[in-house]
Amino acid sequence: MKIDRAGAVMEFRRPSGRANGLVFDHKGRLVMCQGGGPGGGRRVTRLEKDGGETVLAETYGGEKFIAPNDLCIDRKGRIYFTDPYYGPPPVKSQPSSGVHLIDSGGKVRRVLGKLLKPNGIVITLDNRHLYVSDRGTQKLHRYRIGGDGALSQKAIVYDFSPDRGIDGMCLDSRGNIFGAAGKDKTTGLFVISPQGKLLLHRPMPEFSTNVTFGGEDGRDLYLSATRSVYRMRTLERGIAWPAKESRNVGKVPGGD
Repeated sequence: MKIDRAGAVMEFRRPSGRANGLVFDHKGRLVMCQGGGPGGGRRVTRLEKDGGETVLAETYGGEKFIAPNDLCIDRKGRIYFTDPYYGPPPVKSQPSSGVHLIDSGGKVRRVLGKLLKPNGIVITLDNRHLYVSDRGTQKLHRYRIGGDGALSQKAIVYDFSPDRGIDGMCLDSRGNIFGAAGKDKTTGLFVISPQGKLLLHRPMPEFSTNVTFGGEDGRDLYLSATRSVYRMRTLERGIAWPAKESRNVGKVPGGD
C-alpha cells in the first residue's frame, strides 16, 4: 500500500511477493525483502523505475532463503538483510536463521548465523555499527562493522524479555533507536538510547510492527500496526534513507 502526505491510502503493487522490510536505495529505487508463505518470493528484490523487478539475492549455498524479513543499506550500497526461521511454512531451507550481506558486486555472504530469529535491522549514520533484533531471545544487539562488511564486537543494547522484542526499527539524528515492540498491553513504540536506556514507552491500541521517519522536516514518525498506520511528531528529526553523511550525527557514544 501507499500513503501520500494528505493521508490518502492506495494500492501500490499486487502481487508484492509478500513484501516485508522496505527501504529506498541511493537512486530512490525501492528494495524489498519478500518473505515466505503463500505467494512469498523468499528473496530480496529491487523495484525499477519502469515497474520491473530485479532479483538481488534469492539463494545462499545453492538453497533458497527461508523468509527474508528486513534490510538496510550502507553508504557503499551494500545491503544487510535478516532471514529468520519462525517455523513452517516455509520449509527451513537454510541450516539456520541468518543475517546476510549483498556486496556492491552482487555477491551474497552470511555475516551472522548464531542468532535464533534475527528480525529488525538498521545501520548507524556513520556506518560503523549495525543493530539487529533477535526475536528468539528478545534482545537488541549491536555489532561493529569492518571495512569488508564483516561484523564483530557483539554487545547487547537492551533486553526486552519476557516481553516481545523489536520487530522493525529506525534511528533519530541523536542515534536513539525507535522500535515497534511489545505485546498485549505493552505493544507500541519503544525508544532506546545508544547506551541502552529506555527513554520512552508509548503503548498503542494495535499490535505494532514497524516504524520509519518522514515528513518535510524529518520529524514525522510513522508506525504500522495490525490494521492501521499511525503518525506521531518527534522532538528530533529522524534518519530516513538516503541518509546524508555527518561527522557528529548517529555515532555510538564511546565509539571511535
